[in-house]
Amino acid sequence: MLSTFFILLISILLLSVAVDTVRLGISPMPSSKRAKQAILSIPKNGLIYELGSGWGNLAFALAEKYPIRCFECAFLPWIFSSLLKVIRRRKNISIERKNFFSENLSKADVVVCYLYPGAMEKLKDKFENELKSGALVISNSFQIPGKKPDHVIEVNDWMHCNIYCYQFPFKESDLR
Repeated sequence: MLSTFFILLISILLLSVAVDTVRLGISPMPSSKRAKQAILSIPKNGLIYELGSGWGNLAFALAEKYPIRCFECAFLPWIFSSLLKVIRRRKNISIERKNFFSENLSKADVVVCYLYPGAMEKLKDKFENELKSGALVISNSFQIPGKKPDHVIEVNDWMHCNIYCYQFPFKESDLR
């Protein structure tokens, strides 16, 4: 009886992740250890917004030093990171189950994201309309289309990803 309950519970949890993956267009994927270390090494000041915070892997590491506001739409990663916040008793981190596309980003000093090319394309105009001058955008793996990063960190992890850093206002890319 108990094993049936656990099988049912795990099935529901996996189904939740699958449904959110289809609905959002991306699965909750944590940053690699090296990517996380690279992002943590970038000098930052002020309030950080993490767009699509997933399981909280990077958010809690950033919260060691900075105030952070996290947005996550997928139910299971959001509930997991919310419980982790309670367990770790973190007061400088807010984890919100909201669509970051409908949130105003004007108070962010730093925006961190690990999304996908389609989301970065959609965010380009949002960044340009809402970010304050001097805001820093740090993107794991995916560039802002048509914009030239101010700095690129080669992570050299198993995924061969780069970390792209942009200071707002953005520079236009030579590539179109």
